[in-house]
Amino acid sequence: MEISERTVYRYIELLEELGYLVDKDERDAYFLFEPSYKLSVGFEPEETELLGQLISAIEEEHPLRESLRKKIYSSSYLLPLVDELKDRHLAKIINRLNLALSQNKQVCLRNYQSSTSPFPRDRYVEPLSFVKANSHLCAFDLDSKTIRHFKIKRIGDVELLDQLCQYDKNAFPTDFFGFTSEQSFLVNLRLTKRAYRLLIEEFPDVQPYTSQDPSYNPEMPFRLRCEVRSPIGIGRFILGLPGEILVEGPDHLKEYLKKRIEEFQF
Repeated sequence: MEISERTVYRYIELLEELGYLVDKDERDAYFLFEPSYKLSVGFEPEETELLGQLISAIEEEHPLRESLRKKIYSSSYLLPLVDELKDRHLAKIINRLNLALSQNKQVCLRNYQSSTSPFPRDRYVEPLSFVKANSHLCAFDLDSKTIRHFKIKRIGDVELLDQLCQYDKNAFPTDFFGFTSEQSFLVNLRLTKRAYRLLIEEFPDVQPYTSQDPSYNPEMPFRLRCEVRSPIGIGRFILGLPGEILVEGPDHLKEYLKKRIEEFQF
């Protein structure tokens, strides 16, 4: 499997936490087994229908949506399905982060896999809120002393620390792209249909600040006008869609993008 023995034991512990029944035989070989008893869900048909309607109203990106739906329509105790494993793990992560938020405590994000690093590492943060339909955690990074967004799916585990949070949550607001600063500036973009869809999928909270005006430019019928606090976050989005976004302002955002383009190496 090309993984360490320590990692294997950690996965075995995770399986037990997620509800699997794990045992080992006389040769110390681990295995999973299904219990002999059955457990009824206990919902009446009308209750199941109502709960299904309520769950349908949850955003599709919410990590608990599909897991809840499957459990409601389940009629017996079964081993968790393989495709539910990730949902169950995400549920545990979110529950622990919710507990940290309610107790105003710092946490350690164990084995966080950043997109900028090939190796996972622990991140010590102060949770601030869930964002992007609960798919990201907005937190104050204790190492970099900055506000950052962490993808829930990239968190290996969450450890609550004894230290209370020290960061003033009202110091500087965070913009839609996960950056904070004392000053803000207005951006004005034109977007193609594809760029608009990707924008709303990645940053759903920004949708009220978008509009449609195909008469101006049929190739770029959508517009984004909103306040941001750093060119970095929105700059990453713009540079990821060459030819699909027109920057109408401000000028210092254009200059930032030009400098980043000059840094490219091929």
